[in-house]
Amino acid sequence: NNHDNKSDIIVLSKKKITSTKIILLASKKNPMIKIKIDTGDSTIIDCYCVHLTNPLTPKGFKTRNTELMNLISELKREKKNPQIVVGDFNITPWSFYFKDLLLESKLLLSKVGFGISNTWYIFFTPLGLPIDHLIYSKELSILNHQVGQQSGSDHRPIIVDINLFHK
Repeated sequence: NNHDNKSDIIVLSKKKITSTKIILLASKKNPMIKIKIDTGDSTIIDCYCVHLTNPLTPKGFKTRNTELMNLISELKREKKNPQIVVGDFNITPWSFYFKDLLLESKLLLSKVGFGISNTWYIFFTPLGLPIDHLIYSKELSILNHQVGQQSGSDHRPIIVDINLFHK
């Protein structure tokens, strides 16, 4: 919901959330939420929930790319636990900037191997783009990735089943 010019992020977890932190990447309008999830077996997962700036204007494009660079810095600084970043990245996986995010953070894209997953449709037509993503660290594996049904938002949800590799 962007009625008040702010991004809404809702986090649901079957596992216990042990801490939350709001991080400003570049804009007060689109903060990132970092949560720590206790898997129940003494493993903590750092999960970053994002809604990056819409790049449809030159200023928005520049802000979104600054947010991506700052996200990379945060991910590199906090490498102690397995990592997940999920949300509306406002960027397709084919973009140079998104590929740079994956390369620099050493995170993987959850939809690889699960087909096309368009999440945002242009004026509710069949023309869609995959701009909502989940990226994750190698300590995790993806069991399933799918796009949910339209539910009142201009984006469709992504539903991802994740497994933790045990040492």
